Parts: sequence; C-alpha cells; structure tokens
Amino acid sequence: MDKKGVGVALGVAVLSGIASVMGGKNKKVFNFSAESWSAGDELPAQIKGMVKEYIESGQNPKGIGSLMPKILSQITVQNQDKGRLIGALNNEARKYTPGAPIVKRKAPKFAGTPFKNLPPLPKGKDEYILRMAPNPNAALTMAHGLGILVNELYVEKYKEAGFKAKSVLRLDDTDPDEKPPLADFYKDKSSLVFQDYKWMSGKDPDITYIASDNYKDHYEGIERLMNMRYKGRMGGGMAYLVEGMPGTSIESNMQRCRAKSVEENIQQFQWLVNNQKSFYVSENGEIVQDDNSPMPEIRLRLSPAIIQELAEDLMSETRAMKFQDAKIMRLCRNPHPRHPDIRLWPTLKYQGPFDDWALNTSHVVRGADLIDQEDFYHFFYPYVFSNWSDWHSNSQLPVFLYWPRFNFIDMDKYLSFEDPKTGKTIGINTMSSSALSKIVKNPPFNGNWEHEDLPTINSLRLKGYKPAEVKRWWFSKFEKKYATSYGRAELLRYPLQERNKDGSVNFNKNWYHGRGIIKVNGLNINFIPPVKSFRKPKFQDMNYEETIGYLNNLVQNCPKDINQWDSSEFEDFMTNLSKGMSKLRLGDLQF
Repeated sequence: MDKKGVGVALGVAVLSGIASVMGGKNKKVFNFSAESWSAGDELPAQIKGMVKEYIESGQNPKGIGSLMPKILSQITVQNQDKGRLIGALNNEARKYTPGAPIVKRKAPKFAGTPFKNLPPLPKGKDEYILRMAPNPNAALTMAHGLGILVNELYVEKYKEAGFKAKSVLRLDDTDPDEKPPLADFYKDKSSLVFQDYKWMSGKDPDITYIASDNYKDHYEGIERLMNMRYKGRMGGGMAYLVEGMPGTSIESNMQRCRAKSVEENIQQFQWLVNNQKSFYVSENGEIVQDDNSPMPEIRLRLSPAIIQELAEDLMSETRAMKFQDAKIMRLCRNPHPRHPDIRLWPTLKYQGPFDDWALNTSHVVRGADLIDQEDFYHFFYPYVFSNWSDWHSNSQLPVFLYWPRFNFIDMDKYLSFEDPKTGKTIGINTMSSSALSKIVKNPPFNGNWEHEDLPTINSLRLKGYKPAEVKRWWFSKFEKKYATSYGRAELLRYPLQERNKDGSVNFNKNWYHGRGIIKVNGLNINFIPPVKSFRKPKFQDMNYEETIGYLNNLVQNCPKDINQWDSSEFEDFMTNLSKGMSKLRLGDLQF
C-alpha cells in the first residue's frame, strides 16, 4: 500500500470516525485545539503508535474508525476546526514507511465454477463468516440445499483467495409452540439435518450453533436491556415484562406494565427465569404464580427519540413503529424437546440478531421472504450491542444478500394441508418448512419424511440422486447478469431425472413423476442496501484519482466549524464520504 493510499485511508477513516462521534446517534461534540498536538502539525505520539500498529498488522483501513474512542481520549477537548487534524494526518502519512509488508488480497474469482456469474460478496469485515439458519421443525428442503451450496462455495473461494472464512449452521429452535423442533433431526452429528448438510456440501459446517442451547445468554441480554436507559426514556429500561390477572389478555395489560421501573422488571423477570411459570402481580406488589394467567412476555420499550431516528434510518415511520412494544421473549405452553424444563424462549426478532452478534456473523445470504427480519438488526446493533463491548466486541452489522422465493407450478395439487382455523385446504407452491411440517402429518405421508414426493434433500438422497445432479440443477438457474432487482419469472422443466432400478437414468420422467412444469423466479443474489440507495455522485464512473479528488474537495469545502452543522449537513457529508470509501475499498485500498 503506497503512502498516498495510506494518507487517504487514514484521513478519510479518522475523519469519518470523528464525524460519527460528533454527529452520530450519541450526539456528542468534540473540538480540537492547538494544544492537542505535540508540536505544530504533528500527531500526538500516542495516536501515531496506535495507527502505525494498526496498519502494520495488515488490517483493513475501514477498521481504523474503531480506534476513534482511544484516539479521542488522547486529544484535549477544546476549540479548533478540523483543518489541523487533517493536515497532521496527511503529514504523518507522507512520512510513514511500513515496518512490515502488507499482503494485498484480491477478491476471489468465480470463473470456471457454476457460480461464475455470482457477484462477489460486498466488503464487510476482515473475516468472512457466512451463516444459514434453518428451523429444525422439518427436514431440510431443496431451498435449504441452495443456501448450503451458496454459503459453502463462498467460503471455499474466499479461503482460496487468502481470506479467513467460515460457514455456520445455526439452528433456530426457540419456538416450541408454533414451530416445534424435531429433536431426533438434530440431536447429534448422525442426525438427519447434519447428514443432509454434509451430503449436499461434501463437508460439515465449520461452526454449528443451536439457538436453544444458549438460552442463558438470551436471558442475560434481556436483563441488560431492562437496565438500559437511553435517549429520553426516564426511569425505565429498553425492555419491560408484561403479566396480568387471570381472565385478562397481554394486550390489556401492556399500558400498565410499560410504566414499571427497572427494578420491578428485573425482579419479575428473575422470578420468571427461576420458575418458568405464569404469574401476576397483586395490588400489594406480590408475585403470585397462577397457570390461568396470560403467558408473560418481554417487549421493547423505546423512547420517541429512538423511534424517530429509526424512521429516518429506515425511511419509513411505519417500519419504525413496529419496534415499539415488539415482543422479544415469551413463555411458551409446549415443552422444548431439547430442554423440557425451559419454557421461556426468545422470538426471532431478538434471537436472530443476538445470535449473529454472538457468532460475529459477517454475511447472510438467504431468501427474500426473510427481508423484514433485517429491520431488527438495525435496532439491536447500533442501539444495543454497541453498548455491550464488555461482552462481545462485535458491533458491525452483517451484510445481507437475498434471492427470491421459489414458486413451483402444480405442487399444490399433492402438497396441501387443512387450516385448523378455517377448515380450508391450503396447497403450497413454495418450499416452506413450516407448511411441510403440517402436510407430512397427513396421508399419504403419515409422518414419513422419507416419502418420495416431499421436496426434501433427504428424499432426493434416498432415491439415489447424487449431490452433483442437484448442484447442476440449481446452478443452471443463475442468470448471466445481476441487476439490482429480482429477475423476472421464468418457466422451465425440472432436469433431475428419475432413475431405473439398475441405476440408469429414465429420460421419460422428470422428478415428481413428470407432474408438470415448475416455475422458478430468476435467481439473482443481490446486495440490497439496508437503509438507503445512493444515487449521486456516481462513484462507479470515477477512477481512483477522481475519487480521491472528490473526497478531498468534500473535506475542504465543509463548513469550518463542524460543531455548527445541522443534521442534514452531517447526513449529506457522511453519506458521500461513506460511499466514496466503499469505492476506494473496492479498488486500490482493498487488501
């Protein structure tokens, strides 16, 4: 990395970090004085040491922003504009000579693989940790098979390119009421889920994480939330417990319980953790166990200031309002097959972000039917996890990529179930695990997950198909061009073939015994910007020097007194600065 590159990396990253502290969600203000520097335009020795050590370790320039709290602690907070800081950084960069060679890595190439047209993963963290998270309430479907193939191929190629990369199989088994997990499917490595994964990918996942086994950590997180006082929330924490008298509903008790103090919430939550039973609080404040009381829940309690910020981040007041009073944990009626004494379980709104944070997940590639769940990551990571550095240092959002949901023509004619609420017969044209778990209970399946008509990996495996055949079918669905929107639907025939008894291919039959044409949406895997899509300036049309020039002008033309910026000026500055840094990281500064 040349001196010029170091200068841009340091200048932009440090300025970005300082701006985020000054104008970000914490709204703190820092000024800089001439007395802050050791001499003239020199950086203080402490800052030099931190930055030099960081660069020499070969870490990504983007990560320099993580040094900001330490750097700011070394600077006298007085009264000076940004110019001296930028000048000092540039002078330091010109004098800097690396003490150790920096390995410059290039993004892996997928040419020659079935995924030759897949876009490379957007740059996230220095270590690529990709996870998929099926619910073990059903056997893994063909759609899960695609997730396995995509994640493992990305991991393989990034390892070949010299990066650290791991695959994670996270099993989300914390909903015994609505999606009761099948214990025999994931009790050990010889169980169905793990065997299907290995058959599909040719290897075990690098990390296996079972959500229910970490319930104590989920509980600790709830207590921390209850203790957090943040942005205008006087007295109470960011989560509260809802209970009620027998004959009442949870909804009718929410307003009363929302006013509970931190101490009341924690006391009642600890009782619930220890007893795992319903209760209500009497008029004199006594906790009374009663199985006829509504099942207690833990819900978010956010200040109007946070809701307003979320509305701006997500560009939608409607999306932001769903955070208020969102259910993040509840007492369940059904016992858990893996933990029969535990009935208090987190919902996916909390469990999903929490577990990805604990796993240090960097990238999530999954179906677009789960895109709404991403919103809760934009609350928990910046507002909650960033304050829990004593527990895990990870506070950077994962990168999310999506493919469309797949629709299969005529599958509903033989895969259907009766809705217990309406009595109507509902057929499915998607590979929904929850729907399949209802269907498989009825004839002709009668609980047999090995039935040949089920669209599961296990069914294909038992019928004699080879993983290569399944891979070839999935890979044939990827289009040559990847737009920023989903591909148009296409009609095609299922190429997997029925086999004769001697093992030869029967070319007269398609899978599912030729039951018609199967419709699959074009499989574009796209990076969807989680908050905003940037239109100006068009960095993709700029070369390296032009991008540096633009960023330099951006810095020099800012108001001299950063402390006088209003929110829109700060937002515009950080938007363009972040976009420019992304351009540089994808170019000469990526290593």
